[in-house]
Amino acid sequence: MRLDRLTADHVCGALTAMREKGRARGAAGERAAQVAYDTLRAALNWAVKKDQLILAHPLGAVERPKVERKIDS
Repeated sequence: MRLDRLTADHVCGALTAMREKGRARGAAGERAAQVAYDTLRAALNWAVKKDQLILAHPLGAVERPKVERKIDS
């Protein structure tokens, strides 16, 4: 997908799909969604600042996925 056509809805949909796919493996899906979000955010920050490939950052309306941690006692 072209960066200038990427929207918050696209990102939310992809992150949701990653979470659902990973639920069968426990928290792995949540962590994968976090890594994907962080990687995409870094790439989009570069695209905005460095070469101005895009004018707006589509992740502004998307919250970073959170991983619930369980403490074994």
